[in-house]
Amino acid sequence: MKKILIILAAAAMMLSCSGRQPDPVAQALEEAVKLSISEPCKFRLYTLELTDSTTFRTEFERRAKVFEVKSKREGELYSRYFTEGKPKNAAVHMEAMTKANRNHESLDSLMHSLEQRLDDIAYYDYRFSGKAYGDSGEVEYHDSWFTITPDGKVLAITHDKKELHKNAGRAIPGYMDIFRADDEDEELQN
Repeated sequence: MKKILIILAAAAMMLSCSGRQPDPVAQALEEAVKLSISEPCKFRLYTLELTDSTTFRTEFERRAKVFEVKSKREGELYSRYFTEGKPKNAAVHMEAMTKANRNHESLDSLMHSLEQRLDDIAYYDYRFSGKAYGDSGEVEYHDSWFTITPDGKVLAITHDKKELHKNAGRAIPGYMDIFRADDEDEELQN
């Protein structure tokens, strides 16, 4: 009788565990992996580990540094080509430097508009392992990385941790509008 009760208790516990809600982070990752593969596939997640989080303030600082480096590099190239007497090349780099400075100013303005949220989490970094498989083969994810916003939007999936934050600026509300404004300016000029 005691063995039967133990077996029934174990079965009840297994049934109650199977009724748990799926992990929203794992679900978002699975959807993003499936979208990145050009055919219908299945995804199996082996490991999932939260490794870090980034605030909006930190992401603004990271993006500002990108624009500062770009502006400096373009300024140096402008000076070089101007000194060498190559006005067409110099003009291209002057325009790129101006664009980087304009983007930096837009970023500053955007940061001030989000001042109340600067210390909120912009996104989380996760390390994971898994496998996607479909008709044409498998894609293995060994010690791969992804970033995800608190509302479940996957920003990047990569095998190289150095590439993880490349697109993370998209976590900032309005960030992509900075570049759309540049695209519209170019369309107006053409």
